[in-house]
Amino acid sequence: MASEPNYTELLPNEVLCMVFDRLDVKNVKNCSLACKRWKDIIFYSDYVKRFDINISVFSNAASKTNPIESLLQKANQLAHTNRSYRNFSFLLVQGMEPLQPIWKIIHPKHTSNMYSLYLNYIFVPIMDMLPMVIDAIPSMALLRTLGVLEEISVRRNISQYKRQENIPQIRSASLKELTMHCKYKYTIDTPELKVFKGALSGLLPPDGGDTEALVLAKLQHLEITVESWQSPDQSIVRRVPNLVKINWDIPVAENLFVAMCNSFPSLIEARFSKELFISRPNVLNHLSKLAQLRRLFFYIIDIEQDVFVDLSELTHLEELDLGFTHVMPISLLSFSKTIKKLGLHLTASNGHSLMEIITRNLMQLTELGLACHSAPLSTSVLKTLPSLQQLEVLVFSHCHLKKSFFHQMNAPMHRLRSLRFRHCELETTQLLGLRDKFPNIKNPEFDECISSIESEGDRDQNDGIQEFLFALASQLQEAFRF
Repeated sequence: MASEPNYTELLPNEVLCMVFDRLDVKNVKNCSLACKRWKDIIFYSDYVKRFDINISVFSNAASKTNPIESLLQKANQLAHTNRSYRNFSFLLVQGMEPLQPIWKIIHPKHTSNMYSLYLNYIFVPIMDMLPMVIDAIPSMALLRTLGVLEEISVRRNISQYKRQENIPQIRSASLKELTMHCKYKYTIDTPELKVFKGALSGLLPPDGGDTEALVLAKLQHLEITVESWQSPDQSIVRRVPNLVKINWDIPVAENLFVAMCNSFPSLIEARFSKELFISRPNVLNHLSKLAQLRRLFFYIIDIEQDVFVDLSELTHLEELDLGFTHVMPISLLSFSKTIKKLGLHLTASNGHSLMEIITRNLMQLTELGLACHSAPLSTSVLKTLPSLQQLEVLVFSHCHLKKSFFHQMNAPMHRLRSLRFRHCELETTQLLGLRDKFPNIKNPEFDECISSIESEGDRDQNDGIQEFLFALASQLQEAFRF
């Protein structure tokens, strides 16, 4: 009797890969035991890029009794395998250094096939292993993503830039995304780079380099997450002429802000997550040169007076958040009707006027964020909200709200689908009247809100602990991101 035909043998490799994609990693590895063909597809074709090699004392490969020795044994196994792994991640923690022997085992056998490489440092000197990696990068012809993360030290400002004998150059003809969230000095020569996250001074041209020849023409996404080791100059702006998205997570000085407005006409999104320091209100007039902006965010525009923000030239703007900036209410008359999402800071002096203009001129809003850091949210503000009939998302930030506060609303908001409270001080999360005033809200969101009876001392202590744990969680998440 003839055996049943094996129809899976008729499936092309591309279809089998689609089937494997529907399985978790453990079951895909089990599939590799089914037959030689499946094993070759899973481990010896481009499909292997789904897997990563994670070298850390927390990985399954590390024994609890002698983690370094067990990791070295695993590295030696890598030296003898023909599998071409694409993604590598190192987590370097105190007591685990040095890892140079492991790097010497995998380089160049596996580094020549690498697509991504992450080095995560937790209380370990940044000099460990990083110089060797930078020296090897020019030979890593397939490398697309490189990340060097020193999250806890940078976030809590534990470490400063150390004295370096030389400032190395990161050179790559293939690198498309570079993250240098660390206190280490470097320059870059990466013509294919599209995304850069790190210190602005990392974009300084190398000493003696031709600025025009080193233009990063393909760079579109820039995130500044680390303080620079030297003051930036106009040469940096000239290197990145085609940016479409910027995120500044450090304070921005007036001259740099003006230079960005004058030099990045293609910007679609600009986010300033820390203070923008200006000496004169008319500095903000330079925003009119960013006519393509769709999304604009400020944490605070720091100036000793209320500011008039003229955005009449930004006719494509869809999202605007002015953070804790003290804005003159008349500014809102210049806001485009294209704005769907808006965030403002309300004070005792401007809250009523701002809301009055919003309900008359910005009826198209679908999302509204209201922060009232320095004053309680007034009843008059609350009573205007039902007039915004297109509103779907409402966010209260840094507000002090009593239990019966929402009883004062004149009418329900039937269209609202999301109600959020962020960093608010509440008498209780069981606020009265929510079901009546927001009938389509099933579960309001409370993000880092506190009870008004919590002591200030406990709050400060908890904030410090939460900040540390958040930084640790962020770094571990990056370490195991695959």
